Amino acid sequence: MKQQRAVLMVLAVLASASIAFAEEIRIDHDSNGTVYDSILDGFPGLAAFDGQPDFGNNALGIALKNGATEERAVIEFALADLHGLASEQVTATLHFNIDDVVSTFGPGTGFDGTAASFIDVFAYAGNGSIELGDFSHAAGTPEATADTSAHGIITDASLDASGPLAFRLDVTGAIRDRLDAQDDFAGFVFSTGDDQSATSLDDLGEAAQGPPGAGGSFLPYLVVVVEEATTTTTSTTTTLEAAECGDANGDGKVSAIDALVILHAAVGMGSCAPAVCDVDGNGKVNAGDALRTLKSAVGHATPMLCDLTTAAGDAGHVTIVACDFTSATGAVGHATPMLCDLTTAAGDAGHVTTVACDFTSATGGIDAARSRPAKEETC
Repeated sequence: MKQQRAVLMVLAVLASASIAFAEEIRIDHDSNGTVYDSILDGFPGLAAFDGQPDFGNNALGIALKNGATEERAVIEFALADLHGLASEQVTATLHFNIDDVVSTFGPGTGFDGTAASFIDVFAYAGNGSIELGDFSHAAGTPEATADTSAHGIITDASLDASGPLAFRLDVTGAIRDRLDAQDDFAGFVFSTGDDQSATSLDDLGEAAQGPPGAGGSFLPYLVVVVEEATTTTTSTTTTLEAAECGDANGDGKVSAIDALVILHAAVGMGSCAPAVCDVDGNGKVNAGDALRTLKSAVGHATPMLCDLTTAAGDAGHVTIVACDFTSATGAVGHATPMLCDLTTAAGDAGHVTTVACDFTSATGGIDAARSRPAKEETC
Protein backbone atom coordinates (compact mmCIF):
# COMPACT_ATOMS: atom_id res chain seq x y z
CA MET A 1 0.00 0.00 0.00
CA LYS A 2 1.28 3.45 -0.86
CA GLN A 3 1.74 6.19 1.70
CA GLN A 4 2.89 9.78 1.28
CA ARG A 5 6.32 10.97 2.36
CA ALA A 6 8.10 14.21 1.65
CA VAL A 7 11.13 14.08 -0.57
CA LEU A 8 13.11 17.27 -1.00
CA MET A 9 13.82 18.00 -4.63
CA VAL A 10 15.66 21.11 -5.67
CA LEU A 11 13.84 22.20 -8.78
CA ALA A 12 15.40 25.60 -9.27
CA VAL A 13 18.29 27.68 -8.02
CA LEU A 14 17.70 31.33 -8.72
CA ALA A 15 20.82 33.46 -8.53
CA SER A 16 20.16 37.16 -8.29
CA ALA A 17 23.17 39.42 -8.56
CA SER A 18 23.12 42.60 -6.53
CA ILE A 19 26.13 44.25 -8.17
CA ALA A 20 26.37 47.97 -7.61
CA PHE A 21 28.20 50.31 -9.95
CA ALA A 22 31.90 49.40 -9.89
CA GLU A 23 34.02 51.49 -7.56
CA GLU A 24 37.38 52.77 -8.77
CA ILE A 25 40.23 53.18 -6.29
CA ARG A 26 43.41 55.00 -7.26
CA ILE A 27 46.59 54.25 -5.32
CA ASP A 28 49.45 56.64 -6.02
CA HIS A 29 52.32 58.56 -4.42
CA ASP A 30 49.86 60.43 -2.21
CA SER A 31 48.46 57.20 -0.75
CA ASN A 32 49.74 56.76 2.78
CA GLY A 33 52.68 54.35 2.81
CA THR A 34 53.39 54.19 -0.94
CA VAL A 35 57.13 54.50 -1.66
CA TYR A 36 59.32 54.91 -4.79
CA ASP A 37 63.01 54.65 -5.59
CA SER A 38 65.46 53.57 -8.26
CA ILE A 39 68.39 51.28 -7.50
CA LEU A 40 71.66 51.00 -9.42
CA ASP A 41 73.98 48.04 -9.90
CA GLY A 42 77.47 49.27 -10.71
CA PHE A 43 78.98 52.63 -11.53
CA PRO A 44 82.37 53.15 -13.17
CA GLY A 45 85.02 53.91 -10.57
CA LEU A 46 82.60 53.38 -7.63
CA ALA A 47 81.06 49.90 -7.76
CA ALA A 48 81.37 46.81 -9.93
CA PHE A 49 78.65 45.83 -12.38
CA ASP A 50 78.02 42.37 -10.94
CA GLY A 51 74.29 41.86 -10.57
CA GLN A 52 74.33 43.09 -6.99
CA PRO A 53 72.58 46.38 -6.05
CA ASP A 54 74.79 49.21 -4.92
CA PHE A 55 73.00 52.59 -4.75
CA GLY A 56 69.52 53.87 -4.02
CA ASN A 57 67.89 57.31 -3.67
CA ASN A 58 67.61 58.08 -7.38
CA ALA A 59 64.99 59.65 -9.64
CA LEU A 60 62.57 57.04 -10.98
CA GLY A 61 63.89 55.45 -14.15
CA ILE A 62 65.40 52.41 -15.83
CA ALA A 63 68.65 52.05 -17.75
CA LEU A 64 71.11 49.45 -18.98
CA LYS A 65 74.71 49.81 -20.13
CA ASN A 66 76.17 46.34 -20.05
CA GLY A 67 79.50 46.19 -18.27
CA ALA A 68 78.93 49.56 -16.57
CA THR A 69 75.59 50.09 -14.86
CA GLU A 70 71.94 49.07 -14.63
CA GLU A 71 69.09 51.00 -13.05
CA ARG A 72 65.76 49.50 -11.99
CA ALA A 73 62.75 51.42 -10.69
CA VAL A 74 61.01 50.05 -7.60
CA ILE A 75 57.55 50.97 -6.28
CA GLU A 76 55.53 49.64 -3.36
CA PHE A 77 51.86 50.59 -3.31
CA ALA A 78 50.02 50.62 0.02
CA LEU A 79 46.94 48.36 -0.08
CA ALA A 80 45.13 49.68 2.99
CA ASP A 81 42.21 50.85 0.85
CA LEU A 82 41.70 47.28 -0.40
CA HIS A 83 41.61 45.51 2.96
CA GLY A 84 38.55 43.35 3.43
CA LEU A 85 37.94 42.84 -0.28
CA ALA A 86 37.78 39.40 -1.84
CA SER A 87 40.39 39.02 -4.57
CA GLU A 88 37.82 38.02 -7.19
CA GLN A 89 36.13 41.41 -6.73
CA VAL A 90 39.05 43.38 -8.15
CA THR A 91 40.78 44.11 -11.42
CA ALA A 92 43.89 46.30 -11.50
CA THR A 93 45.93 48.31 -13.97
CA LEU A 94 49.36 49.87 -13.51
CA HIS A 95 49.81 53.29 -15.15
CA PHE A 96 53.17 54.94 -15.89
CA ASN A 97 54.75 57.27 -18.39
CA ILE A 98 57.97 57.95 -20.23
CA ASP A 99 58.72 61.62 -19.77
CA ASP A 100 62.41 61.87 -20.61
CA VAL A 101 65.37 60.13 -22.23
CA VAL A 102 68.59 60.21 -20.20
CA SER A 103 71.89 60.55 -22.03
CA THR A 104 74.29 59.86 -19.15
CA PHE A 105 74.59 59.26 -15.40
CA GLY A 106 78.16 60.62 -15.36
CA PRO A 107 81.61 59.57 -16.53
CA GLY A 108 81.62 56.15 -18.19
CA THR A 109 77.82 55.86 -18.40
CA GLY A 110 76.94 57.40 -21.75
CA PHE A 111 73.74 55.96 -23.36
CA ASP A 112 72.53 56.08 -26.97
CA GLY A 113 69.88 58.76 -26.45
CA THR A 114 66.83 56.49 -26.85
CA ALA A 115 64.23 55.15 -24.43
CA ALA A 116 63.87 51.43 -23.81
CA SER A 117 62.04 49.57 -26.58
CA PHE A 118 60.41 47.38 -23.95
CA ILE A 119 59.89 47.57 -20.20
CA ASP A 120 59.38 44.50 -18.02
CA VAL A 121 57.42 44.80 -14.79
CA PHE A 122 57.88 42.22 -12.02
CA ALA A 123 55.62 41.82 -8.97
CA TYR A 124 56.42 40.91 -5.39
CA ALA A 125 55.03 41.23 -1.86
CA GLY A 126 56.30 44.51 -0.43
CA ASN A 127 56.93 45.61 3.15
CA GLY A 128 56.51 49.38 2.86
CA SER A 129 60.21 50.14 2.53
CA ILE A 130 62.39 50.23 -0.59
CA GLU A 131 65.57 48.29 0.13
CA LEU A 132 68.59 47.53 -2.06
CA GLY A 133 67.58 43.87 -2.09
CA ASP A 134 64.34 44.73 -3.89
CA PHE A 135 66.46 45.17 -7.03
CA SER A 136 66.63 41.37 -7.22
CA HIS A 137 62.86 40.89 -7.52
CA ALA A 138 63.26 41.46 -11.27
CA ALA A 139 63.78 37.77 -11.93
CA GLY A 140 61.83 35.01 -13.60
CA THR A 141 58.74 35.76 -15.67
CA PRO A 142 57.57 39.37 -15.61
CA GLU A 143 54.03 40.17 -14.51
CA ALA A 144 53.61 42.31 -17.63
CA THR A 145 55.66 43.93 -20.39
CA ALA A 146 55.16 47.27 -22.07
CA ASP A 147 56.16 47.37 -25.75
CA THR A 148 57.16 50.96 -26.39
CA SER A 149 58.26 50.35 -29.98
CA ALA A 150 54.76 51.20 -31.24
CA HIS A 151 55.79 54.83 -30.68
CA GLY A 152 58.87 54.41 -32.85
CA ILE A 153 62.29 55.40 -31.54
CA ILE A 154 61.65 57.56 -28.47
CA THR A 155 64.04 60.44 -27.97
CA ASP A 156 64.00 63.79 -26.18
CA ALA A 157 63.01 65.39 -29.49
CA SER A 158 60.08 63.03 -30.01
CA LEU A 159 58.89 63.58 -26.42
CA ASP A 160 59.05 67.34 -26.92
CA ALA A 161 56.66 66.86 -29.81
CA SER A 162 54.37 64.24 -28.29
CA GLY A 163 54.48 65.01 -24.60
CA PRO A 164 54.80 62.19 -22.03
CA LEU A 165 53.90 58.76 -23.39
CA ALA A 166 51.47 56.94 -21.10
CA PHE A 167 51.27 53.16 -20.70
CA ARG A 168 48.85 50.90 -18.92
CA LEU A 169 49.44 47.28 -17.90
CA ASP A 170 47.04 44.70 -16.49
CA VAL A 171 48.34 43.61 -13.06
CA THR A 172 45.12 42.02 -11.79
CA GLY A 173 46.86 38.72 -11.02
CA ALA A 174 49.49 40.41 -8.86
CA ILE A 175 46.97 42.41 -6.84
CA ARG A 176 44.74 39.38 -6.34
CA ASP A 177 47.76 37.44 -5.09
CA ARG A 178 48.50 40.20 -2.59
CA LEU A 179 44.90 40.23 -1.35
CA ASP A 180 44.77 36.45 -1.02
CA ALA A 181 47.99 36.56 1.01
CA GLN A 182 46.69 39.54 3.04
CA ASP A 183 49.80 41.54 2.19
CA ASP A 184 49.89 45.24 3.07
CA PHE A 185 51.96 46.33 0.05
CA ALA A 186 52.18 45.40 -3.62
CA GLY A 187 55.70 45.79 -4.97
CA PHE A 188 56.69 46.28 -8.61
CA VAL A 189 60.12 46.42 -10.23
CA PHE A 190 60.60 48.04 -13.65
CA SER A 191 63.59 46.95 -15.75
CA THR A 192 64.73 46.53 -19.34
CA GLY A 193 67.08 44.35 -21.34
CA ASP A 194 67.46 47.01 -24.05
CA ASP A 195 71.18 47.77 -23.85
CA GLN A 196 72.38 51.39 -24.10
CA SER A 197 68.93 52.83 -23.29
CA ALA A 198 68.03 55.07 -20.36
CA THR A 199 64.40 56.01 -19.65
CA SER A 200 62.87 58.38 -17.11
CA LEU A 201 59.56 57.29 -15.51
CA ASP A 202 59.10 60.18 -13.10
CA ASP A 203 56.98 63.35 -12.91
CA LEU A 204 59.67 66.01 -12.86
CA GLY A 205 58.37 67.73 -15.99
CA GLU A 206 59.49 71.03 -17.43
CA ALA A 207 59.24 73.22 -14.33
CA ALA A 208 60.14 70.68 -11.63
CA GLN A 209 63.51 70.23 -10.07
CA GLY A 210 65.79 67.45 -11.24
CA PRO A 211 66.41 66.09 -14.74
CA PRO A 212 64.29 67.82 -17.37
CA GLY A 213 61.24 66.01 -18.70
CA ALA A 214 58.17 66.60 -20.83
CA GLY A 215 55.44 68.65 -19.20
CA GLY A 216 52.38 66.87 -17.82
CA SER A 217 54.25 63.79 -16.66
CA PHE A 218 53.21 61.71 -13.64
CA LEU A 219 54.52 59.12 -11.24
CA PRO A 220 53.27 55.52 -11.66
CA TYR A 221 49.96 54.69 -10.00
CA LEU A 222 47.49 51.83 -9.65
CA VAL A 223 43.81 51.86 -10.58
CA VAL A 224 41.80 49.13 -8.89
CA VAL A 225 38.22 48.52 -9.98
CA VAL A 226 36.07 46.89 -7.30
CA GLU A 227 32.77 45.17 -7.96
CA GLU A 228 30.41 44.53 -5.09
CA ALA A 229 30.28 40.88 -4.11
CA THR A 230 27.48 38.95 -5.78
CA THR A 231 24.67 37.85 -3.46
CA THR A 232 23.07 34.55 -4.42
CA THR A 233 19.66 33.50 -3.16
CA THR A 234 18.46 29.94 -3.48
CA SER A 235 14.87 28.80 -3.58
CA THR A 236 13.77 25.18 -3.31
CA THR A 237 10.52 23.44 -4.07
CA THR A 238 9.33 20.42 -2.14
CA THR A 239 7.31 17.77 -3.88
CA LEU A 240 5.68 14.61 -2.60
CA GLU A 241 6.64 11.16 -3.80
CA ALA A 242 4.63 8.06 -3.03
CA ALA A 243 6.37 5.69 -0.57
CA GLU A 244 5.68 1.97 -0.40
CA CYS A 245 4.08 0.79 2.82
CA GLY A 246 6.85 -1.17 4.56
CA ASP A 247 9.70 0.57 2.66
CA ALA A 248 11.41 1.58 5.89
CA ASN A 249 14.74 2.60 4.35
CA GLY A 250 13.13 4.55 1.49
CA ASP A 251 14.91 2.77 -1.34
CA GLY A 252 11.72 2.29 -3.34
CA LYS A 253 11.13 -1.39 -2.60
CA VAL A 254 10.11 -3.64 0.29
CA SER A 255 12.88 -6.03 1.28
CA ALA A 256 14.22 -8.03 4.21
CA ILE A 257 16.33 -5.01 5.14
CA ASP A 258 13.14 -3.01 5.70
CA ALA A 259 11.87 -5.78 7.98
CA LEU A 260 15.07 -5.50 10.03
CA VAL A 261 14.72 -1.71 10.27
CA ILE A 262 11.14 -2.10 11.49
CA LEU A 263 12.21 -4.74 14.03
CA HIS A 264 14.91 -2.42 15.37
CA ALA A 265 12.29 0.30 15.75
CA ALA A 266 9.95 -2.13 17.51
CA VAL A 267 12.55 -3.01 20.20
CA GLY A 268 13.73 0.58 20.69
CA MET A 269 16.97 0.35 18.70
CA GLY A 270 15.86 2.88 16.12
CA SER A 271 12.90 4.81 14.83
CA CYS A 272 10.51 4.35 11.92
CA ALA A 273 7.49 6.45 10.95
CA PRO A 274 4.21 4.58 11.56
CA ALA A 275 2.95 5.93 8.25
CA VAL A 276 5.44 3.57 6.58
CA CYS A 277 6.21 0.93 9.21
CA ASP A 278 2.84 0.22 10.87
CA VAL A 279 2.04 -2.24 8.13
CA ASP A 280 -0.81 -4.02 9.95
CA GLY A 281 -2.58 -0.70 10.66
CA ASN A 282 -2.97 -1.23 14.41
CA GLY A 283 -1.56 2.15 15.34
CA LYS A 284 1.88 1.06 16.55
CA VAL A 285 5.13 -0.37 15.22
CA ASN A 286 5.93 -3.79 16.65
CA ALA A 287 7.49 -7.13 15.81
CA GLY A 288 4.33 -8.17 13.99
CA ASP A 289 4.93 -5.39 11.47
CA ALA A 290 8.47 -6.63 10.90
CA LEU A 291 7.20 -10.18 10.30
CA ARG A 292 4.48 -9.02 7.93
CA THR A 293 7.02 -6.95 5.99
CA LEU A 294 9.39 -9.91 5.75
CA LYS A 295 6.62 -12.13 4.39
CA SER A 296 5.75 -9.53 1.80
CA ALA A 297 9.42 -9.18 0.86
CA VAL A 298 9.82 -12.91 0.14
CA GLY A 299 6.68 -13.11 -1.96
CA HIS A 300 3.91 -14.09 0.42
CA ALA A 301 0.54 -12.55 -0.40
CA THR A 302 0.31 -10.40 2.73
CA PRO A 303 -1.93 -7.34 3.09
CA MET A 304 0.10 -4.18 3.92
CA LEU A 305 -2.15 -1.67 5.66
CA CYS A 306 -0.44 1.54 6.70
CA ASP A 307 -2.38 4.40 8.31
CA LEU A 308 -2.95 7.59 6.37
CA THR A 309 -4.25 11.03 7.23
CA THR A 310 -6.46 13.10 4.96
CA ALA A 311 -5.78 16.70 4.10
CA ALA A 312 -8.37 17.56 6.76
CA GLY A 313 -6.38 15.64 9.35
CA ASP A 314 -8.79 12.69 9.64
CA ALA A 315 -7.21 9.43 10.74
CA GLY A 316 -8.04 6.49 8.50
CA HIS A 317 -6.84 3.44 6.68
CA VAL A 318 -6.94 1.94 3.22
CA THR A 319 -9.74 -0.51 2.53
CA ILE A 320 -8.58 -3.19 0.13
CA VAL A 321 -11.31 -4.07 -2.31
CA ALA A 322 -11.67 -7.61 -3.61
CA CYS A 323 -10.00 -8.24 -6.94
CA ASP A 324 -11.73 -9.42 -10.07
CA PHE A 325 -10.16 -12.45 -11.67
CA THR A 326 -10.25 -12.73 -15.45
CA SER A 327 -9.18 -16.01 -17.04
CA ALA A 328 -7.66 -16.54 -20.43
CA THR A 329 -11.07 -17.63 -21.72
CA GLY A 330 -12.74 -14.52 -20.32
CA ALA A 331 -14.34 -16.24 -17.32
CA VAL A 332 -14.66 -13.94 -14.32
CA GLY A 333 -13.81 -15.21 -10.87
CA HIS A 334 -13.44 -13.55 -7.45
CA ALA A 335 -10.25 -13.39 -5.45
CA THR A 336 -9.50 -12.62 -1.84
CA PRO A 337 -7.34 -9.50 -1.60
CA MET A 338 -3.68 -10.08 -2.42
CA LEU A 339 -4.17 -13.77 -3.19
CA CYS A 340 -3.06 -14.76 -6.65
CA ASP A 341 -2.37 -18.16 -8.23
CA LEU A 342 -6.01 -18.70 -9.14
CA THR A 343 -7.41 -21.18 -11.58
CA THR A 344 -10.93 -21.38 -12.98
CA ALA A 345 -12.97 -24.55 -12.85
CA ALA A 346 -11.94 -25.18 -16.43
CA GLY A 347 -8.30 -25.03 -15.39
CA ASP A 348 -7.53 -21.78 -17.18
CA ALA A 349 -4.50 -19.80 -15.99
CA GLY A 350 -5.42 -16.19 -15.33
CA HIS A 351 -4.39 -12.85 -13.83
CA VAL A 352 -5.77 -10.46 -11.25
CA THR A 353 -6.97 -6.97 -12.07
CA THR A 354 -6.98 -4.94 -8.86
CA VAL A 355 -9.73 -2.42 -8.27
CA ALA A 356 -8.75 1.03 -7.08
CA CYS A 357 -8.19 1.02 -3.31
CA ASP A 358 -10.09 3.91 -1.76
CA PHE A 359 -8.77 5.76 1.26
CA THR A 360 -11.54 5.99 3.84
CA SER A 361 -11.14 8.48 6.66
CA ALA A 362 -12.59 8.15 10.15
CA THR A 363 -15.42 10.42 9.09
CA GLY A 364 -16.16 8.29 6.08
CA GLY A 365 -14.77 10.70 3.50
CA ILE A 366 -12.89 9.50 0.44
CA ASP A 367 -9.54 11.16 -0.30
CA ALA A 368 -9.08 10.46 -4.00
CA ALA A 369 -5.62 12.00 -4.03
CA ARG A 370 -4.44 9.38 -1.57
CA SER A 371 -6.22 6.40 -3.10
CA ARG A 372 -4.29 3.74 -4.95
CA PRO A 373 -5.15 3.59 -8.67
CA ALA A 374 -6.17 0.36 -10.34
CA LYS A 375 -3.44 -1.65 -12.01
CA GLU A 376 -3.03 -4.99 -13.68
CA GLU A 377 -0.77 -7.59 -12.12
CA THR A 378 0.17 -11.03 -13.32
CA CYS A 379 -0.18 -13.65 -10.62
